[in-house]
Amino acid sequence: MSSLSSLLLLLRVALLIHLSGAWTTTTTTTSNIIRRPSTMIPTRSKKTQLQSGIGIAKDYTWREEAFEIEVTVQVPPETKAKDVGFKARANSIELTLTKKVDGGDDDNKNETTTEKVILLDPTRALRGRIVIDGTYWVISDSIEDEVKNSAAAETDDDDDDDKESSAKQPGRQVTVTIEKQIQKAKDDFDVVDYDWNGVYREEEKDEVSYRKYDEPEEMDVREYAQSLGVDIDNINMSMVDKSMFSSGLNTTSAKSNMESMMDAGLMKEVTQQGDGSEWTMGKDGERVPFNSMLKDKDKDDSLYSAEDEEGGRENDAIPFLDTDSPWHDAPDATAAEEAAKDDKKKNKALEEKKKQLEKKRQKEAIDPISTLTVARLREILRSRGLKVSGNKKELQDRLRAEVQSLVKMDTTE
Repeated sequence: MSSLSSLLLLLRVALLIHLSGAWTTTTTTTSNIIRRPSTMIPTRSKKTQLQSGIGIAKDYTWREEAFEIEVTVQVPPETKAKDVGFKARANSIELTLTKKVDGGDDDNKNETTTEKVILLDPTRALRGRIVIDGTYWVISDSIEDEVKNSAAAETDDDDDDDKESSAKQPGRQVTVTIEKQIQKAKDDFDVVDYDWNGVYREEEKDEVSYRKYDEPEEMDVREYAQSLGVDIDNINMSMVDKSMFSSGLNTTSAKSNMESMMDAGLMKEVTQQGDGSEWTMGKDGERVPFNSMLKDKDKDDSLYSAEDEEGGRENDAIPFLDTDSPWHDAPDATAAEEAAKDDKKKNKALEEKKKQLEKKRQKEAIDPISTLTVARLREILRSRGLKVSGNKKELQDRLRAEVQSLVKMDTTE
C-alpha cells in the first residue's frame, strides 16, 4: 500500500511540474540538457484488441477476441450443411453431425445407416454466458489454420513437413462464432474481465494441448513521465506547490471558526440527555439548564396568558381562526369522490385501449428486415456479395441500403 501511495505521489508531482512549466537541468556525460515541457508531446493511438488469445484442444480449436470467440471443428470432406445440427443456449452450445455408415454384415453390405456424432457437447457448460442472437455457425472448406500455424511456429520441431501437415487439415470445417455476454461494471472501480481463457468451464485432463493469451501491458511510470518532459530522478521540490497535498477539508480552520463563533455568542454547545433534558456549561464549569426554541415559545405563551389575566393585553379574536365559520358545516363529499373514482377508471381503460391499438399498429407496420436474425442477415448479404462483418444493426443498415439501391434501379429503368 505504501509503494502504491508513493507511486501516486510521484505521478502527481510530475504532472504538476509539467503543467506549471517547471523544468530541471540534467547533467549527462556529453552536455547539460535543459528539459522544457512547454508543449505537450503528441502521442499516436492505434487500435488494439483487448486480451485476445488462441488455443488447441483434441477435437476443436478456438480464437478469442474481446467480444467474440470462434470455435472451429474439423468434419469429413463429404459433409454438407444439412448434416450439421446446431442449437445455442444461454451457457452451452450443441453441435452435432449426422454421418452415413455402411452396413457391417455381409447381408447388409450395400445398405447405409446414419449415426449422430456430437462435435460440441451441450451438457458441458461454457466459461460464460452468451448472446444467443449473435451466435451462429458456418461450414466451409478447410483452409490454412492460423491457430495451428501459430502453435507450430513456437515449437522446436525441425521437421517442416510435420508443421505444414498440422496446420493444414483435409476436408471441411464448421466454425461457430459465439458472442460473449459482457457483464457491466458495478462502479467506476470495478474491473471487467473480457477473456474466457478457454471454451469449457471444466476441461478434461490433457484436453488442451496449446493455449496462448496476450499478457496485460504494465504501465512504466518512468517512461510516461519522460513523455511529459519530466525526469522523475531529478525533481526540483522547490518548484512543487506543497498546498496540493493538504487539499480537502481543513479541520483545524473549521474548529477555530466554530470556537470564534461560540466566543462571539452566536453558537452554544448544548448537551442533551436521554430523558430529553438539555444543559450547557457555565463559566465555572457548572451545569446550566438550557431551554430550546420550542420550550421558550411555551414560556412566552404562558407570559402572554398572564398578561391577559391582568388586563395588560387585549384578547382580540381572529375571524375564521378563533371563531366558527360557515365552512365548518361542509356537505358530504362521498358522492363526488365516487364519481371521481369512476372517471379515473374510465380514463384508465381508455388509455389501455389506446396503448393496445398503438402496439397493434406498430406490429403491423414493422420492418421485415428487423425481424431477421444475424445468421439470416449474413446469409443474404453473402449471396449478394456484400460484407458480412459487423454487429446486427450494421448488417440491417447494409441490407436496407442494398434494397434501396435495387428499388432506385427499377424506377430509373
